[in-house]
Amino acid sequence: MYLQIIDVYWVCISLREQELWFAKFYTMSLLKNFVLILFLFVIGCNKENNIDWISWKKAATSIPFKTKGVVWLYTDWCTTSEFVEENVLKDQEIIDYINSHFYAIKFNGESKETINAAGRDWNFVEESNSVNDLSIGYHTLALALTDLDPDRFNKNVPYPRLIFMDEELNRIVPVDGNLTKEELLTLLEFVALEKYKLMTIDEYMQQKAIQKFKEVK
Repeated sequence: MYLQIIDVYWVCISLREQELWFAKFYTMSLLKNFVLILFLFVIGCNKENNIDWISWKKAATSIPFKTKGVVWLYTDWCTTSEFVEENVLKDQEIIDYINSHFYAIKFNGESKETINAAGRDWNFVEESNSVNDLSIGYHTLALALTDLDPDRFNKNVPYPRLIFMDEELNRIVPVDGNLTKEELLTLLEFVALEKYKLMTIDEYMQQKAIQKFKEVK
């Protein structure tokens, strides 16, 4: 009888230890899962979303596109280009709209790369500045995109520029790239909705302003 009591006692202790072990194991599993979920959440929040830029080479082999296009023409030394990239082109609303309605090409206007587009090669032309003996130059595609005459003496491109393209990689219109978020959104809508076939950008902006006034009123 005494031995049976001892056996029952040890069984009870063993069951209790098992319960404690399972409870500890369950708690640790929950904690690990929580830490993993928290880690993934933080990574997701810190992930930087960007415009889905493509190269000219990829663009030339992707014709026809299902959407209109936009070319961001910039240079590394242009502070205005840098400001717009950091404060406008990285805005989530801008990113979402461009990625949903446009193919996007980011083009350094002083790139040394030879680019094949519109059935011909475009390249960088190096020039010598006799004033300070600096090596300067321009890319012929940048001149064509901004509507500058390649034969004119001053070939300085006004950076930054935003050039809208159609589904066949043909230029629609170049505009000044020094834009606010609101101005850029209006321009994007103007092209994506093909309003440029019906009116000028000034007329569209006036129409938007009247519509906004009526909504407020």
